[in-house]
Amino acid sequence: MTKQEQIDKLKGMSGSSREERPTYDVPEYKLHGTGGYFKKEYKDEEGEWQKDKIDNDTVDIVVLKVRRKLLKYIKAESKTLWSTEYNNNTDKTQLYESKPTDDTSRLIDDGTTPALRERHTLSGATNYILYGIVDGEVARLSVKGAGLETWFNYTNELDNGGQLLFTVETKVGFEKVEDGSIEYYRLTFEMGDTLDDFDEVEKKMKEVVAETDKIDEFVQAKIAEGGDVEKKAKDTDSEFDEFEGDETDYPEDENITPEDVPF
Repeated sequence: MTKQEQIDKLKGMSGSSREERPTYDVPEYKLHGTGGYFKKEYKDEEGEWQKDKIDNDTVDIVVLKVRRKLLKYIKAESKTLWSTEYNNNTDKTQLYESKPTDDTSRLIDDGTTPALRERHTLSGATNYILYGIVDGEVARLSVKGAGLETWFNYTNELDNGGQLLFTVETKVGFEKVEDGSIEYYRLTFEMGDTLDDFDEVEKKMKEVVAETDKIDEFVQAKIAEGGDVEKKAKDTDSEFDEFEGDETDYPEDENITPEDVPF
């Protein structure tokens, strides 16, 4: 039992626990857009979040499920706007505001993502969250900014070849982009080996779907009752990498849903 699990158990025994948002705390891989390296965020044995720089230039992942969230850093106001994860544009989600000086995030709005994007000028805020198998465990990988262009080029390539995401290993790397005086790194995607056995894929996919469904059900219930999920600000991307390429709204304005991506 981890330290956090023990605390949660004692909270229940003491009667001080409250209804809390279900979490799915799997390792997450992110590209540092200006540094040109991968970092891994994960919970250690004590239940504390850690961040490690990854030496490898590639992350191999079998993608099981694709979700999305809104995330945008407003430099002029030193704040981050972010939403709960969602599957497609018809889903209602909650929009939060976080500042470095805040202990918790503040719920500022809810609704479908097209409505939130219009009301809060969230151009270029879409992040894709890839749930998949990395080194034998379920993990997440974030795709944002200019990386979205290479992601859609890759999924179109798979679709044209009659391949599904969960039937192949995807090799995720990065490349330097020079835009005038600005240099940054964006994600790249390349098809690796084709899988022959899907027992582990099915097992892990069922886990991902079950856990994310729990979170979605909780969020929808909170929206219906007008409450928030009270996620702490420190659990958001507090070290937000403000620049990672252009802010083109690649998929959202075309109303592309995860169903349009080859699975």
